Amino acid sequence: METGIKARKLVNDIKWAMESKHVSAVVLRVDSPGGDALASDYIAEVMHQFKGKKPIIVSQGAVAGSGGYWLSMYGDTIVAAPGTITGSIGVISSWIYDKGLKDTLGINVDLVKKGKFADFGYPFMLPIIPIGLPLNPLDNEQKDILEKYIMNSYEMFTKKVAEGRNVPVDEIKEVAQGRIWSGLDGKEKKLVDVIGGLQDAINIAKEKAGITNDEKVQIIQLPRPEFNLSLSLLGMIGVDTEMFKSKENILLNSVKMRLENNGKPMFTVPVEFYDQVIWK
Repeated sequence: METGIKARKLVNDIKWAMESKHVSAVVLRVDSPGGDALASDYIAEVMHQFKGKKPIIVSQGAVAGSGGYWLSMYGDTIVAAPGTITGSIGVISSWIYDKGLKDTLGINVDLVKKGKFADFGYPFMLPIIPIGLPLNPLDNEQKDILEKYIMNSYEMFTKKVAEGRNVPVDEIKEVAQGRIWSGLDGKEKKLVDVIGGLQDAINIAKEKAGITNDEKVQIIQLPRPEFNLSLSLLGMIGVDTEMFKSKENILLNSVKMRLENNGKPMFTVPVEFYDQVIWK
């Protein structure tokens, strides 16, 4: 909600754009592998709320999968590049638990509980890194609980995509199941409307807003680009700032994200596609 796509801020930007008399149409640029269901749903529901008031055109970048597709599904028109990674309508969950790490670190944990599942996911906190690891693996009963949670999330996801795309849910389920499609395949599967880039999405937005090609328009970019003093200073002295976006750092961020959401259904594409994403 506060990092990555910064859902709370982005929702306010979308609301402002949809309510402003100076804005005729909205183009939402999506370049995300997904992640937190709450963040994706928060933005999608605002788009759903304002759908029909003004044109909302979605422009998909390198990756718009899983939670990234959730952000797209209520657009009036979805524009994707031929090689865009789209779809991945599915839910994934992981359970990372301690298997001797606390003993190696010399950490002891005691607990007192009342209730069979009171310690479900109870963690010990890692030193320095404020992330917890559950003490035990899942037993069969706990696995059943998580599986029901995941399947309920998947049913909700497919139904919302079907509503947003105006396609029967059975057809969506045929192309869902977490499968990833190119932009070209996505168009064939009714997940994408138009093959093109950002400028094509802007042109479609103008057309739907009744703006002629020769009419001058002002494009407002929200959120406004942020100035990063640290990276700018490093760049001035010749440091390659792209090193901070290396695949290794992306994988570390992925592990951190999964630990912070341990056991929760996640709407995210497989980690091997993360190097396709421009992380911000």
